[in-house]
Amino acid sequence: MKTWISLLAALFIAENLCSLDVAEQEVRTTETVTFENNEGAPAKVETADQIRGIGTVLGQNLNAGGQYYGRYRLIHVVDPSEKDLFDADILILESSAAVDHIRNLRFILAGFLSAAYGYSPQDAALLSRFITIYNAVYRKNMPYFASKYKAAVIANLDPAKAGLSTSWRDWPGGTQILIPLSDATPGSLDAVDTGAISDTNVVEDLRAAEDKGIEERKELLDLKERQIEEQERKSAEEKKAVQEERRQVEDRQKQVEKDIAAVQEEKKAVEEGRKPATEEEKKELDKKETELREEQAAVEEDKKAVERKEAEVAARETRTEEKKEEVREDRKEIAKDQEEVLQKDSLAAIRGIPFIKVDSAAKGRLLLIDPQSGEALADTPEQPVMVRQYESFGGGIVVIMQRQGGDSGRLAVLERGSLKEKISAREEVYPESSLQVNGSELFAVIRDQGKWYLGKYDSAMALIARSKTEVNPRTFILFSDAHVFVEDPAGKVAPLSLANMD
Repeated sequence: MKTWISLLAALFIAENLCSLDVAEQEVRTTETVTFENNEGAPAKVETADQIRGIGTVLGQNLNAGGQYYGRYRLIHVVDPSEKDLFDADILILESSAAVDHIRNLRFILAGFLSAAYGYSPQDAALLSRFITIYNAVYRKNMPYFASKYKAAVIANLDPAKAGLSTSWRDWPGGTQILIPLSDATPGSLDAVDTGAISDTNVVEDLRAAEDKGIEERKELLDLKERQIEEQERKSAEEKKAVQEERRQVEDRQKQVEKDIAAVQEEKKAVEEGRKPATEEEKKELDKKETELREEQAAVEEDKKAVERKEAEVAARETRTEEKKEEVREDRKEIAKDQEEVLQKDSLAAIRGIPFIKVDSAAKGRLLLIDPQSGEALADTPEQPVMVRQYESFGGGIVVIMQRQGGDSGRLAVLERGSLKEKISAREEVYPESSLQVNGSELFAVIRDQGKWYLGKYDSAMALIARSKTEVNPRTFILFSDAHVFVEDPAGKVAPLSLANMD
């Protein structure tokens, strides 16, 4: 049996690595980021969309000094007069800001990016993750910011607040999140500079995780490739337009030179007596030559403007080539890390399987056991769980764990191979709630202001909907094509819409 499992693992690794490129040298840095969140149960439950709405308001009022009830403020800094450094959007958390979990802060950023620049929800969520890590890595690093951002951006920064603290306690009144801008045009995929927010320090933080942040890095790689396609399309269109503009300017230049030559020839003929002319006609020739000279000067200015546009197109093409090289290096690095993770995951899958042992009434301990002997593996933690049930979800194993300092429950996703906590939900969960997965969504009973409701989560453990009606916390959960059935406090079985939980 053990040999058969090993053979399957080897085949799995070989199949997944056949398309990978040769790995490049290791990127080394000392920066790592771990965010401290307020893990207490929130007094009021808000869905991910409700929290994103804060950022949406800021984005919709981008050019009008975006604010949200005095709690959040957005400064949009664009200075066309300065080149080669970043413009920026600066998200300020005022002293009354209530956000206290990195997931919710990312929701606000994602809502802003979608509203301000037209990013899809998926791209906005991805960018918000990188932006928060980037701002934590460079927290209060004014020499770095001064080397990357325009003077107008630096003028709006407070050295004591620039960037993002890793502790939620420091966020209100002490945060200025910088979003580096490449192209502040709404609808442009290249609005946020993805190279800046994924530099070696940021990537190294992601690589410190057990999964080395491969999925996020692959998603950003895809975005970078789409940015390159957009840049190439824009450059081609601009190049064609500039070429046509140059042709028109050169045609005007030839015509004005021809007209000047004709006037000069006519004046010469008058001076040599070959063509009689009155004083008025002579003045008219002088006037015409002056006008042509002025037009010639204007053409020269237009020609210089065309040359500047050509230089801008060439510079954009150079930046695109640099981005292509960046993408090639990213791809090599991801391939190297993916090979390592695949090997590690395959070995972990062979080494141990998750099992919940009885600990006390309605509680247990999640551990890894040897697939042959059933013996507990000593080198993995034993995780206490509130109910003897787990589900495969969110790229790991989801369980109900005890909230620190009380008997209430919380949802947590654990790494498959190590049982280390990967991500958790903020809301209070009924300790003995049923856990049910339906497609890419997880359902569990949660508490909101002292009452129990059915909650729906996405794979990132973000609450995406909450039932309008109360439920019995011990309710059974059953799915049909369009409904989820639950039991209410009075004992009645009620169908709720899977889409919006009505």
